[in-house]
Amino acid sequence: MAKGPKAIHSRSFLKEPVRGEWVPEEIPTVTVKKANRYSTMGANAALSSYTPSGTAYLRLTYLRTTATGAIATALVDRDGTIDIVYLEAAGAEVIQGNPKAPIHTLKGTFKVYNVGSVGAGTYAVAWEGVR
Repeated sequence: MAKGPKAIHSRSFLKEPVRGEWVPEEIPTVTVKKANRYSTMGANAALSSYTPSGTAYLRLTYLRTTATGAIATALVDRDGTIDIVYLEAAGAEVIQGNPKAPIHTLKGTFKVYNVGSVGAGTYAVAWEGVR
């Protein structure tokens, strides 16, 4: 019997930040992207929302908020407020991550809201995630 090279198989595991369990490392296959732009809005208005199918989690890998004036935006999932991004003046705030180190792991439906009232201007939010 001829001896050849041995096949070695190893599998990586990652700690799931939401559930706290060790799960097999997998390459996410579904990319979700969304962008919204508004010229006026009321107090505490939803800028963007997303509902994943089933009980999926969304790993948020990119978040950009842009405004022509001061604005605070809140990221909210089914457990409550996750993060608040505050722009003190006109400009943009960009936060980037990657599938292995996401900005946040969101559970269930999530929304991006403006916090409080804002003046007239243009406001936008864009995000990307994988599930």
